[in-house]
Amino acid sequence: MGLFPQNGFTPIVTVVTDKPTTTELTIGSVVTNSSEQGAGASITGEAPKQKLNLAIPKGKDGQTPSPSSIAIGEVKTAEHGTQASATITGDAPNQVLNLQIPRGANGEAGQQGPMGPQGSNGSAGPQGDKGDKGEPGAKGEAGEKGEKGEKGDAGSMGAQGVQGPKGDTGSQGPKGDTGLAGAQGPQGLKGDTGSQGAQGIKGDKGDAGAQGATGPAGPKGDAGPQGLPGTNATPVYFETVTGKVVTAGTKVAITFGKKYTTPPQVKADPIWNGDQLVMGQATDITTTGCNVLVKQSVGTLLLNGSPFGNAPANTNFNMFIIGS
Repeated sequence: MGLFPQNGFTPIVTVVTDKPTTTELTIGSVVTNSSEQGAGASITGEAPKQKLNLAIPKGKDGQTPSPSSIAIGEVKTAEHGTQASATITGDAPNQVLNLQIPRGANGEAGQQGPMGPQGSNGSAGPQGDKGDKGEPGAKGEAGEKGEKGEKGDAGSMGAQGVQGPKGDTGSQGPKGDTGLAGAQGPQGLKGDTGSQGAQGIKGDKGDAGAQGATGPAGPKGDAGPQGLPGTNATPVYFETVTGKVVTAGTKVAITFGKKYTTPPQVKADPIWNGDQLVMGQATDITTTGCNVLVKQSVGTLLLNGSPFGNAPANTNFNMFIIGS
């Protein structure tokens, strides 16, 4: 069939860097499968000597098969202890044999090499700290007595002797000069209280004292007589009008929600604009409307300044309207 080279397969040797045992792979059995079966390959045996077994499909009847050739594809080294394997890929007659060979066991360690030459002496290290003072040695034996030396110099005066007995009292001397005045002595004890003096002149009237606390509430008085019948009161109308400043310092005209019989009372309804208080002051009040000058509290109050200034443009304000 032209499947194998004339001289057969060359054994495959796997070499690793740590000198494992060499795996030798040789051709084992070669069988022919039917034309419907594919090619196959398997590896049997234990490392380091194993066999590659092949199964080659035969050609179909009535046809002259083309010579098959198998080329070596990938040869991978697997971990030690795993099973070797082989696969054939491609279609006949040109197919590829892929092998996976386990790595052999590590070889024994080699003998220790000879000792290398001695290295040169290193430089001297720094001087160590001074050691502790040793214990004093034992006292030596006394030496021989030397010759008598020359007379030494006179020694220093000795200590004063004990005081002698007291002598007889001498005659009295003349009177001495008068000494300086001594320091003032301490203050004497407090004397007895004297008799009461005459009454003094009447003093000025003192300030009025503080008002005393409110006394308890008295009992409820009797009911007063019934008042006279009242007249029909005029209905009072309340409303709130909102406006907006157009120009700071310029009065804003507002219109009431109804026409009053007499000019109503117009009171400020204070509102907040951020941290500043906004208030309006009504002028030129009629039965249908009035003018309002809008003020706003200042952020920083000066000692000689007003707490309010003109509200800026676009500031909203409210006013109470009370009338009939």
